Amino acid sequence: MQTRGNQTKPVALAAEFVDTAAAHKYGASAAGIDVELATDASEASIVVLDRGVGLDDVDSDVLFHPFYRSPAAERTASGLGLGLPVCQRIVTALGGRIWARPRPGGGSEFGFALPLASESPLPD
Repeated sequence: MQTRGNQTKPVALAAEFVDTAAAHKYGASAAGIDVELATDASEASIVVLDRGVGLDDVDSDVLFHPFYRSPAAERTASGLGLGLPVCQRIVTALGGRIWARPRPGGGSEFGFALPLASESPLPD
């Protein structure tokens, strides 16, 4: 599996999503964190699932605004609220899509998908 662009960016994005789900931010460690990887004909995706406090009281679009921190994050974690906005910019620059939504049964789902590299080389 090879996506377009720098190959270290998808790894950094996944690490940020796992960090966002981790206990020091959203209380997910006791319930665990799952990471799902998938590909289809046109894209590769990474989804991070947790059973933490969830996003019930948060509009998922607001999570990607610079400096936004959910009330739960403000109570339980340090940070500036820049991780997810930076992820969004990277994913967008690579032609992908990004999302955050409540998980059925409680918790959150954070994911991104990037287009797969074409078989032919990119033009110079």
